[in-house]
Amino acid sequence: MNPISWFFRGFIAALITVGIVLIKTPIWFWDIATRPRPTKEYPNGLQIYFTYLARTFLRQCAIYKAQPNPSTRQPSKLRDRLLCRHFTWIEPAPLSSREHEEKRTTAATGFDDSPLPVALDVAESKKKTAALWYLNPKEPGDIPTKEQRRQSRVVLYFHGGAYITLEAGDMFMGLTLARMQAKYVEVDVLSVNYRLAPGSKYPSQLYEAFSAWRHLREMGYESIFLGGDSAGGNLALTLWRYLDQVANDSQAVEGIILHSPWVDWNGLTRASLNERSPHCAVTYTFGIEGVKSMQNNGLPKMTDGWASPIYWTDNILSRLPPMFVNTAGIEALREENEMFVAAAKSAGAKVTHIITEGMPHDFTAQWWFAGAVRRLFLQTHTWIDGVKMVGEA
Repeated sequence: MNPISWFFRGFIAALITVGIVLIKTPIWFWDIATRPRPTKEYPNGLQIYFTYLARTFLRQCAIYKAQPNPSTRQPSKLRDRLLCRHFTWIEPAPLSSREHEEKRTTAATGFDDSPLPVALDVAESKKKTAALWYLNPKEPGDIPTKEQRRQSRVVLYFHGGAYITLEAGDMFMGLTLARMQAKYVEVDVLSVNYRLAPGSKYPSQLYEAFSAWRHLREMGYESIFLGGDSAGGNLALTLWRYLDQVANDSQAVEGIILHSPWVDWNGLTRASLNERSPHCAVTYTFGIEGVKSMQNNGLPKMTDGWASPIYWTDNILSRLPPMFVNTAGIEALREENEMFVAAAKSAGAKVTHIITEGMPHDFTAQWWFAGAVRRLFLQTHTWIDGVKMVGEA
């Protein structure tokens, strides 16, 4: 999408959003005024109103296909400094195939798409991926390099947005979620600004995720957390499965941190989603546009385990590393989150499941819920402290 088209589509989405807001604000105010607030931790009226605004705008962005352009150049250092981040490029992983291998016994350095339902567009393998470091402020110093590592544990993070919008460095996924996660969980976060669909279709995002993993491994990291929210949670889980079943490198995954993970592409028609979506930023329109934009001629199917982790077998689930899953109380994806967690626990996986009552989908990325986000990340900090590093007795 060229810059003019991006600007025009974004302008139309914003203009339509303003019109809808003017019409619906009285209705929203009535809903806010009549909604019970059992405790002070539940959203207040202003927070609910901001959520409605975000929901409306994201829906229009999906309808008019308004999305940020892929990163093609490095931003200014002043901009990065003001936004509390550090830009870095990730080199594309080489392509490989194991069609003639009986079994891989060492960690793969190349990306093998042969087990996937869709082959990677070779053009994607020629592009670098942008990523942003959000460093633990309690540890001074610059970004880690091969020559100089930091002491903080690292989270390889993937942002949400149904694979069609938002980006790693925006005010939601960057300044709110990634920055606060680095601060309160006391970790270094490498947030990947993967390319969006439909410009880059499945499995481009998995390829970029693997490239980012390879980037950290080549820097010398032997113990890495994976993390993501919403669609980013879907990507984090898919990357873990790829590392486990294809790349033979899942032993370096220290744990997985998920916020409102999207684990079922086929769950968009679930009654509970449609009941709760009026209170969340995620809607059926938003989600189904994401699925259609990702698919190549209908592939992967919505029930394919490489797209929807909720369909994983017990054998796959039993191999999962420790997981921290945060689900919002009025979460549009709450039912599928609970189903996935229950299945993982039944298979023997170690899962800490937090339900933050009263909160909407992906509240961790919404700055107006900063107090709740801080409390959740302090819980995440406690959980991480209890997870042994890979290689520890």
